[in-house]
Amino acid sequence: MNSKSMWLWLVLVIIVAFSVALTIPPKDKIRLGLDLKGGSSFTLELDKDAIAKTARERALDGATEEEIQRRIDETMKTADDTAVEIIRKRVDSLGTEEPVITKSKKGRIYVQIPGASEEKRREAGELIRSVAFLEFRLVSTRSHERGLSLIASGKAPTGYKIAPINGENYYVRDLSVPETPEASDLYNYGDPPPGYVFMLEKLRIDGREAFRPIFVGRRPLLTGDTLSRAGTQMDTIGRQMVTLSFNSEGSAKFAEITTKYCKGGTANRDSREGRQLAIILDGVVESAPVLNEPIPSGNAVISGSFTLAEANSLRNVLNIGAMPAPLKLISQHNVDPTLGKDAVDGAAKAIVVGFAAVLLFVIVYYRHLGVVAGIALLLDLILLPVCAIITSGFLGLFAGDATVSGGVQLKLPVLTLPGIAGILLTIGMAVDANVLIYERTREEQARGRSPFQSIMAGYDRAFLAIFDGNLTTVITGVILFIYGTGLIRGFSVTLIAGIMASMYTALVVTKMIFKATVKESRTEPIKMMSFLPEELNIPFHKYFKKFGIFIAVVIAVTVGITIARGVKNPSNVFAVDFTGGAKLSFEVDNPDKAPLGDIRNALNAAGIRDADPQYQTLIVKDSSTDQNSANKENATVDEKATTNETASANEAATTNGTASVNESTSVDEKTAEEVTVPKGKKKTLLEIKVPVGENYDDKEMANKITAALVNAPELEGAGFRPEGEPEFIGSQIGAEMRKSALIAITLSTIAMLIYITLRFEFGFAIGAIAALVCDVLVTVGVFGALGFQFDLTIVAALLTIVGYGVNDTIVLFDRIREELRKDQKTSFPELTNKCINLTLNRTILTSTSTMLTVLALLIFTTGNIYGFAVCMMIGLVESTFTTIFVASPVMLAWYRNKSPDLSGNKQ
Repeated sequence: MNSKSMWLWLVLVIIVAFSVALTIPPKDKIRLGLDLKGGSSFTLELDKDAIAKTARERALDGATEEEIQRRIDETMKTADDTAVEIIRKRVDSLGTEEPVITKSKKGRIYVQIPGASEEKRREAGELIRSVAFLEFRLVSTRSHERGLSLIASGKAPTGYKIAPINGENYYVRDLSVPETPEASDLYNYGDPPPGYVFMLEKLRIDGREAFRPIFVGRRPLLTGDTLSRAGTQMDTIGRQMVTLSFNSEGSAKFAEITTKYCKGGTANRDSREGRQLAIILDGVVESAPVLNEPIPSGNAVISGSFTLAEANSLRNVLNIGAMPAPLKLISQHNVDPTLGKDAVDGAAKAIVVGFAAVLLFVIVYYRHLGVVAGIALLLDLILLPVCAIITSGFLGLFAGDATVSGGVQLKLPVLTLPGIAGILLTIGMAVDANVLIYERTREEQARGRSPFQSIMAGYDRAFLAIFDGNLTTVITGVILFIYGTGLIRGFSVTLIAGIMASMYTALVVTKMIFKATVKESRTEPIKMMSFLPEELNIPFHKYFKKFGIFIAVVIAVTVGITIARGVKNPSNVFAVDFTGGAKLSFEVDNPDKAPLGDIRNALNAAGIRDADPQYQTLIVKDSSTDQNSANKENATVDEKATTNETASANEAATTNGTASVNESTSVDEKTAEEVTVPKGKKKTLLEIKVPVGENYDDKEMANKITAALVNAPELEGAGFRPEGEPEFIGSQIGAEMRKSALIAITLSTIAMLIYITLRFEFGFAIGAIAALVCDVLVTVGVFGALGFQFDLTIVAALLTIVGYGVNDTIVLFDRIREELRKDQKTSFPELTNKCINLTLNRTILTSTSTMLTVLALLIFTTGNIYGFAVCMMIGLVESTFTTIFVASPVMLAWYRNKSPDLSGNKQ
């Protein structure tokens, strides 16, 4: 073994060790999604009164009441939708968290995120509720003097107290008072100078958070509406700062402000010092730098006392944008997994059986080569964590709004059941690279080369097909990530990570193994099976027209049936994810006697199809611990009506004799749902979402579902009682998400067209796009005609089918390109037919290995994953045929059956 080989093996060992370390201990490092492990649920509501209040505060001098009211009405119309999209970006900018975010007609927003730890809940709550109002206000020249006088008088705003730190007095949070007043409620505190208002400036002194009074202008000189970009950097002594860049309007305004109020400025000529400009976020002054000189560049710096995490979080929140108004937290609790134990167990069996079936298949078919391919597949699984980290880091460079799931943290994407199915499918598709190499090895060995030479030549011959197929998919994935949101971004991360792992193992690792195990002097041929004879010559080109007519009829009939079902009732075709639906809650006495699988069966038997049940565990605390929790988390424990503003949560619990259902989180007293339970008793709610039309009958639906649950023999003894009224909830797919998805798919298609044109010819690209369109239309049509519903899981399946189909087409086109350079005499249709036959063995092998994994899902899974498997099976079968009977004839038609000139340098 030479030194180069030793280095390659050492690199492999290091990568494997690092990837394994990323998952140890699995309990902490492998984060399971809402469907597998559950998480935290937040019920939120926009403070509509604050919208009006803010609009009036920010109104220009001279603005009429009519103009102000028009601005308020315009903001109100889109406020809920805007809030949903901002929450989605904050929680899941990389698409790897997979939250569930919906809104109701009543204006409430429901957010579910994976993970239920204290830290996770606290971080998510702070991130979601942050308004991110950025303002710049002038500081009064008498601010320092008045601030000192105010603290010296012993006065402190509600929720704060005076404490000495390093010999000086500051305000610090009084944890015995759970809530602090809104910033606007304190504007007149401390007798501010005319034209100014009271605020608090946040400081960090010796690691402790402190505040001091500051008096700033009543109206902001500049707001975050003109912010172009926020970033982070360190100053000369290593402190974290947040940098701000404005658009042209903001830059001009900022230059004007700094020119007027700097030392000797046009509005500050009589002073030897520049004025202070307060940089305010959500009513708290983060810093108040002195304006020493004009700043024409339109750049500013927030130099507060930030930790690295705080600076990154502030940067990300500012880049995403401000909430239209503060969010009230109505309730918070833990949610159980959306899938029952039966579904999870079935998925586990599918994973084991599917992976074992693929391994067995390649080993039996390719023997020695198959064993090496099996090793590569195992390494694909092992290397997926490190590839996911690398992919997230790389794609995060394109996401200016990376938040919880972004940054530089080595954090794996959340693993959901569709994600597991996708990984299993990726492994099935990863066989393709090995099959391409081995089939080329077979051809080289048939030409008389030695086994070692045949294997090495197989890598050379297969490289371009593997490279072009995978790179086309990667380019598509990157564009989907840049312009997509949520699920589409998460799909891109998983897709590219899988490709990265499979290309490394197939092109590098397996080659290393063969060099170490196959002697160059070996003469005994490598044995492998073959489905088809070597001189196969099926006249596919003679059936192009007939199959074209057949596929057109299939599309017309099945898509027509699907559309007809959707026109009759959209919920027949689209799940709650897309259409919204009714949300009903039931208190359950004995949830152990009512597994989710049995609940689904009972609802199906009653004619209530596609229901989505989920258990929610209300968090009940012993009253004696409520005060400690509030002190630790700086949060309110929501009790029954608490009339004294400064009363502790412990006092409220003692008075009422009840415990809160909410977990150490500030809850708005006026709007909080009062759900009380006897002290020490666990309360479990069953939430059921059902697709319905907007004009459904509340009582009829509630009675029908209640009857189905109560009368089901398999649910006897569970004890169901309706909780509250049915509520209509909106789609998870907001307008902005639909728009970004459409842009992402359109641009990725254009990119695919350009890349294939550059690597092949334009006619080849047209053929590939035609096959892609047919793949989607046939899959959608047949899937819908069979009576299945489309949900977000099916979107992932369709994206996977598109990637699979394009890769299949590229492999065929690569062989056509190669044969065209060698043979200019054979007619183009005949040469194309020859290439279809040459790649047919590979097509069958790849399709079979992928279908084995999907078949395992079909056999062992239920619910959404079963639908995912059905959709995948339709797409796999269909895309195999469209490569032959759509991509090829369309390409031939473009060139009018005449061979294109590929004598150039396209490799």
